[in-house]
Amino acid sequence: LELDPGEGVEQTISSGAVTVTHRVHSVAGEGGSADALTDIEGGQAFDRVRIYSAGGASATITVTHNGSPSANDLSLTGGANYDIDTATKFIELEKRLDGVWYEIRRG
Repeated sequence: LELDPGEGVEQTISSGAVTVTHRVHSVAGEGGSADALTDIEGGQAFDRVRIYSAGGASATITVTHNGSPSANDLSLTGGANYDIDTATKFIELEKRLDGVWYEIRRG
């Protein structure tokens, strides 16, 4: 199922994961607090998604790099986690044939 263009509804992290349905999602931590994003469910090979924090600076989302990624895990440039801790920061990821989401760019 190809991701819908445009912005989807806010996704709340549950056990480190969110499910994407659109190409852009705001992400909130469980209980509206800071949280870590470790997995992205949904999408198919070569889908891209942009993730930003629904809470901005008040609820940092740590996008977590997995050093030995498997399906739905995240592989970030430089092998380091990325904190989305302002309303203007984001990360864009692409799902590849191995099912892993790879960082394309951040801002």
